[in-house]
Amino acid sequence: MQKNKLFFLATLLSFSSLMAFDSNLVEPEVAVKMINSKNIQFISIGEKQNIISGSQIVDIDAIIDIDIIGNMKCEPFLICPKKLKTYLENRGIKSSQEFILYDSQYGINATTFYSILKAIGHENVKVLHGGYESIQSLDPNQKTYNKYLEEKKSFLSKDNNSSKNKILMENLNNKLMVLKPLLLVKKIETITNKDTNITYDLDRSKFNFDELVDRDLLKKAVQKVREEGSESNISILDSCSMIDIVGNLYGSYLSGVTSIDWKELVDVKRRTLKSKELLVDLFTKQGLKPENDVYVYCMGGSQKAFYMAFALHQVGYKKVKVFSGDWSVWKGDLLR
Repeated sequence: MQKNKLFFLATLLSFSSLMAFDSNLVEPEVAVKMINSKNIQFISIGEKQNIISGSQIVDIDAIIDIDIIGNMKCEPFLICPKKLKTYLENRGIKSSQEFILYDSQYGINATTFYSILKAIGHENVKVLHGGYESIQSLDPNQKTYNKYLEEKKSFLSKDNNSSKNKILMENLNNKLMVLKPLLLVKKIETITNKDTNITYDLDRSKFNFDELVDRDLLKKAVQKVREEGSESNISILDSCSMIDIVGNLYGSYLSGVTSIDWKELVDVKRRTLKSKELLVDLFTKQGLKPENDVYVYCMGGSQKAFYMAFALHQVGYKKVKVFSGDWSVWKGDLLR
């Protein structure tokens, strides 16, 4: 009985230490209070229709500088820092601000941009746990606006040509007009660009390669795992999904590599990462040890690899590195 109690306590302490971390996610209930703050910049990555009020828009393709055959100009950076600096300045984004990033792709684009910013030393950056919809659902003005909008649609579906009905319709339109500027989520076409006459301070002394791995180091890591097997202190993680693998001549999986489809990270209903408990369970079942160095890659570019790395960080894996290039660039070296 005493042994069972000790085992339970040890397990609980181990799990607690794994879960004790500073989250890089910000919950919508917290983020909603920060909207339109002078020191906090919301950034939408890849959104085409709606964005949170006060957001700047970043094009994911504009911040990944890799050619069509997977070659990188500034490996292991996804984009050369000087080019990124110019892009951020043109978007009116200041280095002194705290950033909250979001997208409508489960967080894949947001976590990629998060990693890019961390690599150039930007410290104050978090990812919104959810897309703009998570903020929209908390906005009381949005709920009222939707109510009036439904009334208007219902009204338009009927024959309402009387003078009384015209007055009712006009009242509804006036209510919608008053509420629209107050909404926390707005149509992109209603957003005007901010002042771009600013400088993004790029400090090379803060560049951080701790979470990036280049081609040569990744090859050495794979070879080490092959030689040492289960005794290795390195885990190689493939984050591809089957759709990335189909049609590939060699297949994505290599000897000594663990595979987790990035889709297994997603709470489809909420369009966010799964809970911490479910992520811990997923990684533990795949044999990933928090004390190991974990090298992550993906066959079809690196965004899914960055997403996987972000999820690992969320549940306490500290030693995670991402290969920021395309797997097709180095697979031939390992298959010889």
